[in-house]
Amino acid sequence: MTRFLPAALLAAAISGCLAAKPERRRSQAYPSSGTPRTRVGDEVNERLLAAPDEIYLGMASRELEDKSMPLNDELQHEDDPCAIPFEDATRTVPWTNGTSIALFRSDYLESCYESLSIDPDNMVEHISALNAYFEQYYCFYNIAKDPGASVPREHQPELGYEIWQEGTVDIGARLEGLAKDIESNGASLATFWDVQEVFNGLRDGHVKLPKTPPPFGGYTGGSSYLISERTLKDGLLVKPTVSYVSLEGGGPELTLEVSTAESNQNGAETEGKTVKTMNGQSVLTFLLGIANKRCPFQAEGSRFNLALLSLGIGYQHYLANFTGLDVMRPSSLFSESFEVTYTDGTSEEYYHLIGFNGTTTESAYEYFSANKTRVEEHVNRPGDAYMSFKEMEGKIVSAKDATAEPVRRLEQHEVLRQLDTDGDEESYTWDLEDTVNKAAYKITDEYAVLKMQSFDVQPEFIIDLWANFTRAAKAKGIRKAMIDVSYNGGGLINAGDMLTLSLYPKVSYDWFFEQFDQTYNDGMVAWNTYVVPLLNEIVTFLNNASDQDLQTFLDGITPDQETIFLTAALSLRNFCITSGLNDKSRCVPFVNLENSIETLLDFPSGPQMRALLESLVGMLTANNYNPFSTGNAQNYDWSVVRTVNRGGVEQNLTSRYTLTTKDLYNAAVASALQIGHSFDEYLLVSNGVAASTTDIFASGVMQLWNNRDRSGVTTPIKGITYGGTPDPKATSLASIPANVLDGISIESNIVAYTVLFLISSLLPENSTDYAEFTSQLSDAKEAFRLATPIPPYFAYSFPNMPIRNFYSKFMGGLDALPLQYVTIPATDHMQQIYRFTSFDHSQDLQALYADAAKFFAQDKANTSSGEGEASSGASRSSLVAMGLSIFLVLLWQRI
Repeated sequence: MTRFLPAALLAAAISGCLAAKPERRRSQAYPSSGTPRTRVGDEVNERLLAAPDEIYLGMASRELEDKSMPLNDELQHEDDPCAIPFEDATRTVPWTNGTSIALFRSDYLESCYESLSIDPDNMVEHISALNAYFEQYYCFYNIAKDPGASVPREHQPELGYEIWQEGTVDIGARLEGLAKDIESNGASLATFWDVQEVFNGLRDGHVKLPKTPPPFGGYTGGSSYLISERTLKDGLLVKPTVSYVSLEGGGPELTLEVSTAESNQNGAETEGKTVKTMNGQSVLTFLLGIANKRCPFQAEGSRFNLALLSLGIGYQHYLANFTGLDVMRPSSLFSESFEVTYTDGTSEEYYHLIGFNGTTTESAYEYFSANKTRVEEHVNRPGDAYMSFKEMEGKIVSAKDATAEPVRRLEQHEVLRQLDTDGDEESYTWDLEDTVNKAAYKITDEYAVLKMQSFDVQPEFIIDLWANFTRAAKAKGIRKAMIDVSYNGGGLINAGDMLTLSLYPKVSYDWFFEQFDQTYNDGMVAWNTYVVPLLNEIVTFLNNASDQDLQTFLDGITPDQETIFLTAALSLRNFCITSGLNDKSRCVPFVNLENSIETLLDFPSGPQMRALLESLVGMLTANNYNPFSTGNAQNYDWSVVRTVNRGGVEQNLTSRYTLTTKDLYNAAVASALQIGHSFDEYLLVSNGVAASTTDIFASGVMQLWNNRDRSGVTTPIKGITYGGTPDPKATSLASIPANVLDGISIESNIVAYTVLFLISSLLPENSTDYAEFTSQLSDAKEAFRLATPIPPYFAYSFPNMPIRNFYSKFMGGLDALPLQYVTIPATDHMQQIYRFTSFDHSQDLQALYADAAKFFAQDKANTSSGEGEASSGASRSSLVAMGLSIFLVLLWQRI
């Protein structure tokens, strides 16, 4: 099933994970016509499986002993920024004593990072490899240079659509400039921030650079915290809440209301304060500045609404927490301290501290101020992904190092976390199966509401959900429907398409047909030029060869070839497991391959030889491990290459293809029409904090209605956004553009190369009978070697990026600009903050839906406030601050 990468809507610290060594898996001994023999590869296999018991992954340390790195007993040099006195490097928050968080001054940490040298040659290699990956796979690499210079670029401006220009970045030029600066001035640990800043400009939440060496051992986190002077001095807890109030002189103005309480020990509350300015700016201006720096959304209003969550809106963090150390310099986000003034005439300093999870301030400081040489050695190590690739490359390309140090093995376990709630028994009752916190609906006396907080469900679930929702509305005679996609983190493309079809079941299948394409990269060229002819030859050979022919073929394999073959196979499996790939399930076929190899080498026979060769060919042709891997794509012609102009640069694209099958289409249409009930009007409601599949769903239904003369839809739909920004165009219905997780994976070329090597290892040495195969395999392997970017030097994982363009059929077919670069505005906007609008915190849903319902056609005339106004919100601000009584949820019905 094609999946979008769910967007993390609440910032969380990245942490490493521990996993135990798995037991060795052995195959059953299958009956064979061959005779069992001692395997030359047994010793190699045992050494490759001799992994350490535990291993740190991700941001954590590569070796356990790193976390207890010996400290330098000698005093540090006075000019060492990492070794300034403890009291100058840290801040102490009284009520955090004894908890696992370390707090450091942001200016101290930045100076320390800048003093830690990184080998400039390795950093330049790292940057060059990053550029190679993005140039080959990132579908927006060229268009991001200048979207308006693209040809063709049809985007329906007559409907008010605009080309999205804000994320303009020439990745190659920026990285080249950075590399030249490094060659002249050197590199430090802070250079990783400079690299990240290049990609931050894309404003694409799906662009994830590879994890790099943890700065100081296993301590993770790196969140920016804003802590008040009264908290530091008096131990007061500062609990921020945000609401609109009407100020003297007219329109609404955003203010931050700060209520405080004394330390946790006695819990005594004090009178709250209302913020007037922050760092000399209005609260709205200050928060917008933060949002535009930190939040990777395409729309400013959506960034702002996400930033409000970091201030505790709906979740009541006691510290304002902006996770960001991994994506920008601390000084780029906040100064070390700034003044906050209150409406009562008082003021105080707020301090910007960096928090690290999992340790105390004292122990972390000792680690941070350790011997500088040792720390620099640690941060200069190559990353796991790089090392795994190099180790495997060494074994496969040279085919000599069969007794090298073992590759670590790791069994990955999926850990599911149940979301915390407020403890309010009247909130919602959840289905504790795989649909928890995904969707719910309510039928009022005036309209029906469907809340979709995730599309990470099977498409059949959406079909059944809509059927139940529609039947319930039909039973009460309700013909107006509201769909709320706020905080929807994405999920399956097909799930979103099923909801589109549920709203508009009479839409032709042509709407879903051939909506996607992607960059035609070097791996695809190598595949079509060299591998396809070779695979045809292998299939023909297997069809014509008898079992006896294959037995003779197998008997020609030497013990050295067997050793090399086993080494390469196990190295591939372990590379997949240890290199930080996003989806560990993709490694399962390599474990199965290991079993097949063991069976063949234990019981060498013609049938086993055939089965192994068919398995290897199948790994390449079954659309799993080749450059054209596309999940369940339909109508995908691998031979088609189209040339377009993207961002002023010629770029080759693949053929268009389809991701929603005709069977799913028919099932959704049949289910929706069987109910015998249709709605007269739809409202699509969102605060813009929504991603991926939500973007495809929202743009899709809006396009169907806006082009109703061609789509044939008859039920009107309005897009209603809400949030803190006044400009109606500033908030989009969804603000992270489409990205498909299981599309082309950057390890596919590596896997394809290795499988070709495994096939070549089965050929008898010096055999003239297979000379043609040998020559073809050699050409194919070399082509894939040249087409495979080396992982960035410091990479502990692979980068993640969008790989598919998404198009609208109403923009001229092949003439269309990708929808990810087209801004489709909402119909109306409510400038109002609703603090509790999630499943976990639902108190404001009643007010949100009541306000949004005023945009239904028959009720619009009764609305006193115009587009973008918030007079209703102003009169309700005191209720928002107090917290509304929860009565909405008693009426909600679960599916």
